[in-house]
Amino acid sequence: MKFALAAKTQSWVVAAMICAGLWAHAPPAAAQANPSAVTECASNTAMEPCVTRARAMVASQQYRAAADYLEGACIRGARAACDELWPILLEPIYGLRDGARFYSVFEASCKAGSMGSCQDGALVAAGASGSEHTIAYKDYGRVRAFGDPGCAQNRMEACYGLMLLYSNSDSPYRNLDQAIVYARKVCDNGEWSGCTIGSGLIDGLSNVEVATRSADLYALNGGACRAGQEAFCKGLGNIGKMAGRVDQYGPQDAFHMFMVDQAISDNNWGGSVAYAVNEARSPAAIRHAIERASSLGKMEYVAQNDLSSIQSHYTQEQAGQIASTEMARRSGLAGQQNPASAPTQESFADAVAERNRQADQVRDANRGKKLSCYVKDGRRICSYN
Repeated sequence: MKFALAAKTQSWVVAAMICAGLWAHAPPAAAQANPSAVTECASNTAMEPCVTRARAMVASQQYRAAADYLEGACIRGARAACDELWPILLEPIYGLRDGARFYSVFEASCKAGSMGSCQDGALVAAGASGSEHTIAYKDYGRVRAFGDPGCAQNRMEACYGLMLLYSNSDSPYRNLDQAIVYARKVCDNGEWSGCTIGSGLIDGLSNVEVATRSADLYALNGGACRAGQEAFCKGLGNIGKMAGRVDQYGPQDAFHMFMVDQAISDNNWGGSVAYAVNEARSPAAIRHAIERASSLGKMEYVAQNDLSSIQSHYTQEQAGQIASTEMARRSGLAGQQNPASAPTQESFADAVAERNRQADQVRDANRGKKLSCYVKDGRRICSYN
């Protein structure tokens, strides 16, 4: 049984609901297997012959008899028998439509140690079996009976069912903490949809909560990136830095520093400082932004009013000294004369006015801009507008 992604098309769901309504009026299937099948399939050595006989019965459309022969073998752990049995019990083409028998047989098989049955039961109960006809048998209350033992043995499909149990909006057991735990397990087992689902859960949180869970976000986005989901690669390094700063700076400042790094990664050096000064108003972010702009040699892009603010409030710190040095540099440029041209007092005034005009352009390019964020492909993207 292959699992399906959580998202389904509307027409698919409507079709499943119509089918469910028709099945509800069908007569119940027999509760017990055919006595002759029980007798013939009583020993482990008889399991393979019973599966072979059941396949022949399916070919001749003796579906109920086939189910009787497969049931005992499935319960005793014959994977081939379980693979043949679940569609006969659940798919409408076979006519049995017996969800109760499916859960009874597969739970017994799971308890007997068949991890394949555990993962199949978890997927059906979570509504993600991959078959449109099994959605009617979704039962969140049954997921853990299959998912817990299966996931404990690192069966990814069982972990996937638990992830849906705790993440789906229609689940009465929805729990963000548990959803992220199982999303990590699914992701770590190589299923990239678990990475993107977990990332999306974190992206929907507040800034502080995003930073608090940034180690999980880094792992989830990294898993998606390695699986070829390129949208999750951008900013991955900055998320890792944020995760490394939470303990030292706290989640709020760690997030603001992350936003500074994101702006720098987009070559918006002036915007990174403007965000720190005007939006974040965080000393840690301001120090980080001005020091990064200086180390990258991009101080010319920092708005004059932001430099003035930093110089005023951080006079005795490196940040204030960097701002003072840049302001002095700009003043010196405005006052420089080119000996070769021997400018007149009028041309010097023009030079000062031009430099002031350039500084105003830099300031206006960032001043008043608002930070806007949106989520695309499970990733938070921010820019200044």
